[in-house]
Amino acid sequence: MLKRKKKAIACMVYLKAEKGFTFLNMLLALSLLLLLLPLPFELVKVGKYTSNDMELSLQQFTHFLMEDSLTAVGYKVDPTSVSLQFSDGKIAVISQYKNQIRRQVDGEGHEIYLRDIKNVQFSPLPYGYHVSVTSDKGDSYEKTIPFYNH
Repeated sequence: MLKRKKKAIACMVYLKAEKGFTFLNMLLALSLLLLLLPLPFELVKVGKYTSNDMELSLQQFTHFLMEDSLTAVGYKVDPTSVSLQFSDGKIAVISQYKNQIRRQVDGEGHEIYLRDIKNVQFSPLPYGYHVSVTSDKGDSYEKTIPFYNH
């Protein structure tokens, strides 16, 4: 009998440039995974964002009231409005108009100070006036505005 050398049944081709999955590749993949892992959690936080637009609008509203009150030489406080008289003789009235708080000078114009309001009340104090605002959502805000010129 002839002695034959047995051939390998499986054929495996190796490219010289292919060396397999190295430790460096594993570190790169792991670092990329660790960098991207917090991303879905941050996206969930963005979805739970609560707006503070009303608080900022109220701060701006009270700032406008304070500025007007500082420059006024006379005032009259009603439960629904505040009338401020200035040195040039003009009278500014701040009151509720529908669901907004507006400012009118000498009965003309329509300057919006605050939106989305359910109710506003003004009450006189010996040194100024007190403002109570209720938003459409039912939140209540209060601020005391002093007069310095009287």
